[in-house]
Amino acid sequence: LGGDIPNAIAEREALKDEAIKTSGLAVLLILGSIVVFFRSFSALAHIGIAMLTGVGLAFSVAYFAFGYLNASTAFLGSIIAGNGINYGIIYLARYRDRRALGDSVEAALVDAAVVSRRGTQLAALAAAFAYGTLMLTSFRGFSQFGLIGGVGMLFCWCATMIVVPATVTAVEALRARLLPR
Repeated sequence: LGGDIPNAIAEREALKDEAIKTSGLAVLLILGSIVVFFRSFSALAHIGIAMLTGVGLAFSVAYFAFGYLNASTAFLGSIIAGNGINYGIIYLARYRDRRALGDSVEAALVDAAVVSRRGTQLAALAAAFAYGTLMLTSFRGFSQFGLIGGVGMLFCWCATMIVVPATVTAVEALRARLLPR
């Protein structure tokens, strides 16, 4: 009941439990801030699905690249989520501005994509390269952190440009069907 092996197992379980709790709390706070900012639960769906898609794809890369997460990379989900929502917030804010000015759903989505694409793409690339520099270290935890964070930023940006327009279109079509004018 004592010794190195049971202690290591207990520490691993405690780390896993803490990673789940803190990542869950971080994602909850992040998504809650979206609801507060946009005053809309549909915005939560648009941005949340895109962010979770990017984070999920990043951890899929980690699974195929490493087969596991270590103590340094276990908490990365909340970091990717916190940075990954930025692209969706910018895109959706632009979309909502255009809709408020009277643009159609399609025109507002196109404008949001065109206007936000270059700046958010540059931000995603800069974040990806910043995380990616950690791959140059010999410390395995930082190296893995760099790969997962780097691809996470790129996946979050791609998911924003694909998922947000798709979910907005679906929600607006449903809204138009349920609330005809």
